[in-house]
Amino acid sequence: MVTSRSGANDPHGNLFLLLRNNVLDARRYNASIADLTRQGEFGGALGGPVILPKIYNGRNRTFFFFIFFFNYTGFRRENGVQGRLATLATERMRDGDFSEVTQRIFDLLSAGPGQPRQQFPGNRIPASRFSAFAKAIHAVLPLPNLPGIANNYTSGLPSLNNINTYYARLDHAWNPNHRMSFAVRPRLEDRDNNGVLPNFIDRTYQPLYTVNATISDDLVLKPNLVNHLQVGYTRFFAEVSRSLSIGVKVPGAFESGFPGVRFAGQGFAAIGQGDDRFNTANNYNLAEALSWTGGRHNFKFGLRFDLFQHTLFTVGFREGQYTFSQFATSQPQAAGTGHSAASFMLGLVNNASMALGVPLGYRSRYYGFYAQDDWKLTNRLTLNYGLRYEFQTPFSEVAGRISQMDRAVPNPEASGLRGALVFGGDGSGRTGRKTFYQTYLAGLGPRFGLAYKLASNTVLRAGYGMFYSDLIGFDLDSQGFSSNVSVASQDGGLTPAFQIDQGWPAGLVRLPPFIDPAGANGQAASTSDTRRGQAARLPRTSQWQFGVQQNIRSVLVEMSYAGTVAHGITNNALERVNQLHPSYLSLGPLLTRNITDAAVAAAGFRAPYPGFRGTLAQSLRAFPQYQDITTVDSATGNSTYHALFVKSEKRFSHGLQFLISYAFAKNLTDVTFMSGNLAPPQDQFNRRAEKSISDVDVPQRLAISYVYELPAGRGKPWLSGGLAAALAGEWSVAGIHSFESGGPVRVTTPNGLPLFGGHLRPNRVGGVLIRTAADRANFRPFNSLSGEQGDFYLNREAFAAPAAFTPGNLGLMLPDVRSFGSVTEDFSLFRRFRLLERWSAEVRADFFNAFNRRNLAEPVADLSNPSFGRILSQGSARIIQLGLRVAW
Repeated sequence: MVTSRSGANDPHGNLFLLLRNNVLDARRYNASIADLTRQGEFGGALGGPVILPKIYNGRNRTFFFFIFFFNYTGFRRENGVQGRLATLATERMRDGDFSEVTQRIFDLLSAGPGQPRQQFPGNRIPASRFSAFAKAIHAVLPLPNLPGIANNYTSGLPSLNNINTYYARLDHAWNPNHRMSFAVRPRLEDRDNNGVLPNFIDRTYQPLYTVNATISDDLVLKPNLVNHLQVGYTRFFAEVSRSLSIGVKVPGAFESGFPGVRFAGQGFAAIGQGDDRFNTANNYNLAEALSWTGGRHNFKFGLRFDLFQHTLFTVGFREGQYTFSQFATSQPQAAGTGHSAASFMLGLVNNASMALGVPLGYRSRYYGFYAQDDWKLTNRLTLNYGLRYEFQTPFSEVAGRISQMDRAVPNPEASGLRGALVFGGDGSGRTGRKTFYQTYLAGLGPRFGLAYKLASNTVLRAGYGMFYSDLIGFDLDSQGFSSNVSVASQDGGLTPAFQIDQGWPAGLVRLPPFIDPAGANGQAASTSDTRRGQAARLPRTSQWQFGVQQNIRSVLVEMSYAGTVAHGITNNALERVNQLHPSYLSLGPLLTRNITDAAVAAAGFRAPYPGFRGTLAQSLRAFPQYQDITTVDSATGNSTYHALFVKSEKRFSHGLQFLISYAFAKNLTDVTFMSGNLAPPQDQFNRRAEKSISDVDVPQRLAISYVYELPAGRGKPWLSGGLAAALAGEWSVAGIHSFESGGPVRVTTPNGLPLFGGHLRPNRVGGVLIRTAADRANFRPFNSLSGEQGDFYLNREAFAAPAAFTPGNLGLMLPDVRSFGSVTEDFSLFRRFRLLERWSAEVRADFFNAFNRRNLAEPVADLSNPSFGRILSQGSARIIQLGLRVAW
């Protein structure tokens, strides 16, 4: 969002320069030097009348305003964060020696189904069993450069961010009652972000391009009737490219390159980034507003129309992404056994995914209409009331290249069991549709507010409104037109999905296109609730507030209560229709046996259809022909927010202005507000257990901001004359101070429960404190510089892995333990002074986190991680920025 003023009859403008360099900054506690920073931001503004000599004189009529110097601003940043940590397999682990870990490593091939496995002698895997894939990855992966089996690699590779932004605006007054404006803003950005690992392994390069153009028309039809019309266009382009090719190809994969490696357990770093893609978006919008004032009423009527066009080309992880868990090298149902790095050395894949995409064109239209009245009933009471109606057509694909699993359609390769792919678009085997959803038409949003003057300096305010959010719409599946391949272990990881050197299972990988109702059999699939008011329903929030404002001299004091309840929050996590019901856990180890096992047959179970291959647990799923089924665009999320706000504000007078605000709040939800923070439910059939404190909940926050002109210089109480006034005068100090509670903590444990749920939570051990006694001031975090392991923030003894075939009883977030809060004080010292009659300058120094507060990050909360309970990093240390601005 850019706000600019129009030009004027006299040219005006400015130039500015802001510089940062790490020689001025403080270092983090675990780094020998400050974070590498080279940053410069520079630009300016120029505005005035449009004058073409002997052709056109635009004084009082046509003005230009170019934000930034010569219509341009530049931003250059090179930043390398010091002390970042990762966990890599040690040299001994890469030689097959796991004697330095506490977990015992067992050989999958040493026993048949249901029989005890044999431990590798000495916890050592023979070199003859090493996976060629693992050796190829280790050949390019650096060795740890710190001691220990966890947090043993550190790096400070720089990331680059270059931005070029232009902004131009042109205003023209046709007459005193008619004015038009045109504005355009292109923005080009290059992001080259590096992770902890070397550049070719852990890199994301992302060029971005955005242009926004608007034309607005303001017309005074009558003194009490004003019309505003605006037409806009926004184009966005982003491309993402990832790790460089190392020429490794898993048999059956679409391509060679840099396959992705992930570990479910022990905290190992992700290796390889390969989800290449590009996204182009066009947004055309029209907004019309008519204001009419009559008597004590001020009416507003308006509408808005948006046309969304998105072209998304997810080239995909063509090399494949492969996850390794501890369970493949564990003793079944034995705690403290198995190790994800050992499973990797043996090439035992827990789950894998791969994609080969095609460009897809998504389209949607939004319509909004509103009417509102501000009615001044009396000199003390004003009512605001109105109604907004809005709806958005579900996103469709221009050529109908969409598909999903329809729960009612017979599957031809599963003996007619319900659940098969259906395909959009025209042609044989396709439905002719471009979307599976129906437009939600009940988007009525009433609004009501009032302001009542209780006394000369006291006002009561209250309001209520219902609001709707836009659809995002990138969740339409395209299986068949593209190829999204996935496979996972069917027994909680005890038996791998496949051995990676042998490659993808036969018949699983297919090149698109294919229009086949059974095209996702044996893999994950997606579905949706296509009834009106379900998928494609606009998320809605009800918001209300009540407050009182009191003016005390020049200070405004306000206290208010605000509440928000949201329903229908769109998500892809909460509904997993193919999870096994937890009542089947009573079958115990039998669930992990193959359907052809004699013990399974003796218990009276049979394959759900001829040709079925898999475990008993897989056969008992609602749709045994599929693995996980994601319900996309499910309007099932909920959240509740209540807050008490206290605010004190003083407008600028007598050299001082300030704003002090305090919030006491609570946010409960069953969805996440930060991407990637929430796995699907532990138990789909017990959704109430997913309601918890929100991942963004901040129960208390105090913020103070101010600007103060120092009382020194000409006309001021101190140093009011001579050289002292010239040097010390016209200085000001500004500050922003924030103090807030710590964030919620979510304790996790690897999921080996054969229910096919989203995650597994540990058990809470009664009578054992979760928090250790260390306080904020005395807490010693892990220090990669000194090698000090530091204090524990969380007590591992307060948690236990659930017993075999039982879910955990811990809530999603810890109810009474949070990470450390944060304290940040930012200061600015600046001086404005005159250079010439029309020229002025400002010099400034900005100090971010001026007192170098050690704001520690959240603790490690994965029970399988050797660093569980420790804190490994902190927020930014003190940063100093210098600036110069010249205006005329």
